[in-house]
Amino acid sequence: YEETAESIEKREKVALARKMNALTMPHPDRRPDKKERRDLMRFKHGESE
Repeated sequence: YEETAESIEKREKVALARKMNALTMPHPDRRPDKKERRDLMRFKHGESE
């Protein structure tokens, strides 16, 4: 297996795009708990209390 210069360049571009996308969409510090999950589901599905 030998990687061509073209495939190396393409792989690096994809990696850079993935890094830039991660910076624009930060992940929360923790997962939502049970109550927060219920609230999210209500919000996403348009249910009112």
